[in-house]
Amino acid sequence: MLEILLCIGNDLVRTGLRTVLESEAEWRVVATSPETPEDLSGLLQRIGPDLVVSDFSPAVLAAAGTGSGPVVPVILIGHAPGAEQVREALRAGARGVVANDNDSSQHVIEAVRAVAGGYAYLAPSVTAKLLDGLASVAPAVPREYRERLQSLTDREREVLRLIARGRSTAEVADELHLSRATVKSHVSHALPKLGVQDRAQAVAFAHRAGLVTVY
Repeated sequence: MLEILLCIGNDLVRTGLRTVLESEAEWRVVATSPETPEDLSGLLQRIGPDLVVSDFSPAVLAAAGTGSGPVVPVILIGHAPGAEQVREALRAGARGVVANDNDSSQHVIEAVRAVAGGYAYLAPSVTAKLLDGLASVAPAVPREYRERLQSLTDREREVLRLIARGRSTAEVADELHLSRATVKSHVSHALPKLGVQDRAQAVAFAHRAGLVTVY
């Protein structure tokens, strides 16, 4: 049984989310709206939830222990959160961010499933905000780099992206459901297209070309 703590200030939103979450047979919700971090810290100790769904609140993240290493995973839900607000939440340790919009019910369910499974989750509208924010500040990629990337096949580009994110050949193979030999083949075909000589240079190229963005 997955135990979820709701920390939502708005009564209507809290009631609606509780109904949505408790529609899942294996989930149990404890709804609350603590007024101070101390209240929440005590509540977390008493009930020991598996995760928290909360308004955007630094107090909730701090009480859940995510500021210095996750203790209780936190999913934040807010009305049209901005890119900087989302980045700050992620830096503070939030494991999921959902916008309170027409699709929020489905996105909250998806977020809980992902976070409970050990993953992170960003709702599509939240991801779009982040990408828009990055595009506005990211330096332009030289035309030569863009052309080299465009010369890659979709699969070669995906393999390069994963390798540039630090995945090993075995991890790339598992994630893309390919053999290790096939992954190595994609890398060897991509190198001359990129004008580089080895895997390390390919990784550096991917970062310079904006194929991998860290926020």
